[in-house]
Formats: sequence, C-alpha cells, structure tokens
Amino acid sequence: MTDTTTSVVPPNPPTPQFPAGVGAGVPAPAPARSELSLLSPPVRYGFAVAATVFGAYVFIQPLTFSGFASAMHMGDPSFAVLSFARVAFAVVVAAGSLLMLPGGVVGRVVGAVLVAVAIPMYAALFTARLVGELRVSGPIWTVFFSTYTAPVFVVVLAWLIARARSPYAYFLLLLTLLPGFVELGLMLNGSRSPEVELIMVPVTAAVGLGIVWLAALISRRRTPAL
Repeated sequence: MTDTTTSVVPPNPPTPQFPAGVGAGVPAPAPARSELSLLSPPVRYGFAVAATVFGAYVFIQPLTFSGFASAMHMGDPSFAVLSFARVAFAVVVAAGSLLMLPGGVVGRVVGAVLVAVAIPMYAALFTARLVGELRVSGPIWTVFFSTYTAPVFVVVLAWLIARARSPYAYFLLLLTLLPGFVELGLMLNGSRSPEVELIMVPVTAAVGLGIVWLAALISRRRTPAL
C-alpha cells in the first residue's frame, strides 16, 4: 500500500524592511537631540537670574543713592552724575532681566515698569531724607529707607509679578525687612561702614534668593500647572 500523504513545507518568513541606510550591520541613526539656544527658556531664565542679582547688587551699594545728597551738600555735580549713571544702569539691567524671563508678557512688562518707576522714586525719597527735606525718624524708618531693604523689596516684588507667582507668595515680601533690621543692629553696635557692607551683602543676597526660591515652591504646591 502506497503512502500518498504529502508533506507541507512552511512558507518562508517575510523579509524585514529596514529604513534607508539601515540593516546588514549598519546601526540605526540616533534620534536628534534638542540643543539649547540663546532663546530657549532655561537659558533665558539663567541669564535673567544672573542679571537681576547683579542689578540688585548695584542697588544695595550705598554710593548708588548717596551721591545725590553729596552733590547737594558739596555743590559738586559729579557726585550726582555718578549716582544717576549707577541708578540708570542698574534699572536697565534689572528691568531688562525681567523682560528676558520666560512666561507671560503682561507680567514681565509690569515687573519691568515697576522697577523703572519705583527705584527712581526711592532715590528721590532717599536723597530728600538725607538732606533733611523729608523729616522722618525712628528705627522703623531707618529700616524702611535702608538700601538693603527698599530696593530689594521692589526687585523681588517685580520678580514675583513677572513669574506670576501664587498670591500666598507675596507674604514672603515681609522678609525683605530683615536686612534692614540687621543693618540697624550693626549700626547700634558701632560697626563701621566696611564691616556693615561685608556682612550685609551676603545677608541681603540670601534673603532675596530665599524669597524667590520659597515663592516658586509655594506656587508649585498651590498651582501644579505653574
């Protein structure tokens, strides 16, 4: 009896299709990496932080605002010219850094305008107090008019507006009074100007950057989308 059963041969597997230039030992091209540019948000944010810190540093220097009063007392306009140049330079740097930040346009513009308006107003009030035209005295006014308090308050407030931080973060602005109280304590203890400046610069920087960091933390917890 003859066996008529025929064996079934399985079909050949389909040939894999490779993209052009791939296969037979040729590695697949690596995915393109996104490179940082000068206009990318992280780079803009970094430049804005550095420029804002530098502008605030110029603001807290005693010579930035005291030159106006020195010019009125000594009759030498060069002091006023120097102070005006320092204030104008710091305002341009700080306002420009706020405009450089990533985020909404309205908040950045409002923050920049606040710096451009409030800092010259503070310079005028500071000068009027030094020459005796603005007669306010007492520890609280010394703290408020301190170059380590008012300019930092303005810059930090403008930053919070530009970054659209949570309303709860604005309570942190009360911490900007801390450098003024530290300066007052140093003055009452008889510390000299170089010693005061040596201590106050890091104290003011720590307070300002601390407020900015805490404000970002509060805003992320209150509004996760930010």
